[in-house]
Amino acid sequence: MRRAEHPRPDRRYLVTTALAFGAMLVVAASVWWPVYASVSFVVMVAVTVTSGVALTGVAAARSWPAPVVLGAGVLLWLLLGVPLAVPSRAIGGVLPSGAGLADLVVTTASGWRQLLTIEPPVGSYQALLVPCYSLLLLASVLVVSIATRTRRPVLALLCPGAVVVAALVFGGPPGPAPALSGAVLAVLALGWLALGLPTRVAAAGAARPGRPRPPVRAALGALMGVAVVAGLVAGGVSALPSAHRAAARDAVVQQFDASQQSSPLAAYRAYLKAPLADSVVLGVTGAQPGDRVVVARLDDYDGVVFGVGPDEHFDRVAGRLPGGARGAPSTTESGGSGPSGGSADGAGGPVEVVVQVGEYSGVWVPTVGDPRSISFGGDGALQNELFYDGALGMPAVSGGLAPGDSYTLEAVGTTAGVADPGAEGEALGALTPAAPVGALPAETPDAVTTRLAEWAPADRSPGARLAGVVAGLRSGYLSGGGGDGRAEGTGGSAVGGADRFARSGHGADRLEELLTASPMLGDDEQYAAAGALLAQAVGFPARVVFGFVVPEPGADPSADPSTADPSADPSAGPAIEVRGRDVAAWIEVDTAEAGWVPLDVTPEPRPVPESPVDDSALAVQPPVVVPPASGELSDPLAQAASESDDDAPDAETGLPLALRILLIVGLALTGLAVLAAPFLTVIVLKARRRERRRRTGPARGRATGAWAELTDAARDLAVELPPASTRSQAAGALGGTDAVTLALLVDTAAFAPDDPTEEEIDTLWLLSDRERRRLLAGRGIVSRLRSRVSLRSVRTYHGRDRKRRDVP
Repeated sequence: MRRAEHPRPDRRYLVTTALAFGAMLVVAASVWWPVYASVSFVVMVAVTVTSGVALTGVAAARSWPAPVVLGAGVLLWLLLGVPLAVPSRAIGGVLPSGAGLADLVVTTASGWRQLLTIEPPVGSYQALLVPCYSLLLLASVLVVSIATRTRRPVLALLCPGAVVVAALVFGGPPGPAPALSGAVLAVLALGWLALGLPTRVAAAGAARPGRPRPPVRAALGALMGVAVVAGLVAGGVSALPSAHRAAARDAVVQQFDASQQSSPLAAYRAYLKAPLADSVVLGVTGAQPGDRVVVARLDDYDGVVFGVGPDEHFDRVAGRLPGGARGAPSTTESGGSGPSGGSADGAGGPVEVVVQVGEYSGVWVPTVGDPRSISFGGDGALQNELFYDGALGMPAVSGGLAPGDSYTLEAVGTTAGVADPGAEGEALGALTPAAPVGALPAETPDAVTTRLAEWAPADRSPGARLAGVVAGLRSGYLSGGGGDGRAEGTGGSAVGGADRFARSGHGADRLEELLTASPMLGDDEQYAAAGALLAQAVGFPARVVFGFVVPEPGADPSADPSTADPSADPSAGPAIEVRGRDVAAWIEVDTAEAGWVPLDVTPEPRPVPESPVDDSALAVQPPVVVPPASGELSDPLAQAASESDDDAPDAETGLPLALRILLIVGLALTGLAVLAAPFLTVIVLKARRRERRRRTGPARGRATGAWAELTDAARDLAVELPPASTRSQAAGALGGTDAVTLALLVDTAAFAPDDPTEEEIDTLWLLSDRERRRLLAGRGIVSRLRSRVSLRSVRTYHGRDRKRRDVP
């Protein structure tokens, strides 16, 4: 019996359905925009939805069976998947390649989890367009098939809804105008229900005149209500702020824990010493002299170091970073001359910086300004390890940067510090904290409270107190002096002909020492750490920033001045070399008016005063120690006698001193002799044994003694000889020609009918000594000394094995 073909739908209904659901899928796909945010995504959505709807529309018009539609859909998926979802693998941008097809198949299954482990937007990074491409193609094939081939065409509305739900689950921040997207989706659904579905119902009723028509109006009313509610819910959920939405990515544990990384601020002093002080740590192209290169922002203090707090969350990113991050410093207010101290040249404008990594190493990626994207050179391994924390505005690579790496950074604005707290005092006084600050770290030094009372009294405004803290810290002195104040030994303030240096570190004890010293003496490390704690005590959220200051081109004193081009544009010319001596640390405070504002609290280089600065409020006076009265001198006569004895010369002073020296030397030599006695005893016993073997006893015994002396030397050197072996076998194990000759001559002397002569005995001992020296020559001095004091041969000689080795 021939199988019945699928009835062909009404052409008007087919066109209306294809257009309506195609438009609904495009609107639903717009919810995915924050995940990708790229032109490749727009092209993929347009081509995928058009192709899928067109394919199933032709299949419905020609009544293709379901297996044929399925096969055509799979073929379309393979044909369009590489150029649309894996464009980097497409041949000529339009043809699929073998590697591209492999990525398409693998990422269709695994790409969903990858989307959860990487922070959007991902663009066309790797093959992460594949999940959305596969979902849209499947939805576009199913939606027309359900609407034209089933008895419940209204179920086709689930396909656009599934696309929206998937975007909400796998997405991040809400897309553009989410409420508008939900409203448009609801209007399209209502339009199809009002215009398209009645056409199908009417056609079905005409095809089956014997059956009553369904209650169309009641069904349409119910469906309209469902569609409206679904559209409003979808739009409302999309419009919710990301902080109030639960997404699947929130449950994924990232593979980078910043709190476990060492603090770069602890290595501050290492950059000021050789060899890093004169080494090129970074090569920067596109930045201006004076710009600050941020390596890390540190917001957690444990009393030892400032580090990244455990509450910070680093997300894996594809290269594009969330723009306008909350953690990025302010760079646009006051034209770059306000509290942020931004660069005056194009502050707040886009910049492109190329960074070449020199002697720098670490997981933190140095940036300039507000970073927006990072593109690494090489094989892409570093790109796959890129993480970013929007709260700190700080990227990192889990595998760490190494010399020779390079990357291109796109950023907005630059970062600089406050140059003159006196000129900026009025601007700082107008600032207010952006958020309340919790309790200070438990390890905060007590001197923070004392200095706060002096520099920032509680009756002033928060901004005025902050300005007082900055001015107070900058009234101190810079460790290393008044040259550039950076590298030790590169110049500085001479106090008594030498520079004044303070110890490194920023633990609680070191900060206590800085804030109580008179004068205050430290470097960026201590002043920045103290400034962050003082700013928090004032009420401003604060953190320490570690980085470098871009120097003037050709500012390296070790470079040849004739090679520098003062007219060169650093943004277009060769890279500016940032050396270890250009290291810096400053603070950032969070303000309600300007966001995070960078502040430089380190004093300007100037001579350090030789005498203490008058600071009676904090100066700690040493206790006065009064010696106890001596009872022996209470008698005036005894005191007079003592004074006369002190005044009289002591003729015998030298004799007791010489005797004490001789006693100490004698005791030391005695101790050494006691320690060396066991070893000297062994050496003496071996020398006595050798003399007895060579000079005492019959001629045959003295001849065999030469062989016994050689085997004892081998035993002391831990040379393994075959057990129960003959002299020839043992000589073969020793490996020397003299040993083989000695074994033959000793056998001859031992078993010959006549005793060996004195000349023959001397020859045997000469061969034995030469072979023994050969064994010792191949060993180190420690091995030779160990053999001299070894007890192996001594125990054997004075034990039961003596007669067996010394007789023929």
